[in-house]
Amino acid sequence: MTFWGQKTFCIIAGASRGIGRSISIKFSENVAPGSVFLLLARTKDALETVKQEILQAPSNNCKAVIATALDLSNPNQQAFNEAVSNAFTQSGTTPSDFQHSILVQCAASLGIDKGYKVQNIQDVQYIKNYFDFNVTSFILLNAVFCDLVLDKKDETSTGRQTTIIHISSHGAVEPFKTWGLYCSARAAKNMLLRSISLESPNVQTINYAPGMVDTENYKEAEKHTGDPELVKYFAEQRASGLLLTPDQTVTKLVQILATKKYVKGEHISYDD
Repeated sequence: MTFWGQKTFCIIAGASRGIGRSISIKFSENVAPGSVFLLLARTKDALETVKQEILQAPSNNCKAVIATALDLSNPNQQAFNEAVSNAFTQSGTTPSDFQHSILVQCAASLGIDKGYKVQNIQDVQYIKNYFDFNVTSFILLNAVFCDLVLDKKDETSTGRQTTIIHISSHGAVEPFKTWGLYCSARAAKNMLLRSISLESPNVQTINYAPGMVDTENYKEAEKHTGDPELVKYFAEQRASGLLLTPDQTVTKLVQILATKKYVKGEHISYDD
């Protein structure tokens, strides 16, 4: 069964800007007519802009694009469940109407604004808030998605596809100075997807490291990273013109997904 060209229900968490915005638009160009997209982020106005970009595109195949403001920094099972359930209600569909259900986990923060080294982090609330947004919400949204879209009668059924995509980072496999929270959260999410595929073989998962991309997060990294050598490296990447655009890295992701050479949470990089 091919990845693209299917009638698809697709959720993008962190859809309002950067890589998430590009994913929303480019994925919508590769699905079959009748597809439904649910865009999630905190900022409703920005989501509405992305929604209109999808609907006005000549290649739009979406029956509905639903923009829902959702605060992923506040893990809430009821709110997450309602956001996904309401997408089916508003579009007049059910999970069984779709050949493919996709969840893209793109929302994340860096956790570097205070320039902490790991051995100096003593702010318990800061730690809790970071992992609530970057790990707890990730776990919860995965669970809500799977609970709603998987066939409860036969979770091994191959009649419909289910895919979870984590927009990961090289930081998931390599530590950076003063980036301890970020790297540990990315590594945790990588392992969580690998665990899902082990527990539910019918769920395809992939951890995609998008490379060095010119986004708001990259600008934040340039501004707040606490390690001078890393700050210098970020500046050199920009000065050398080596930063990717969101569209460049998402185009590569679309190509990788078409090959279906991942299924068990493999960590795949733009440069692979």
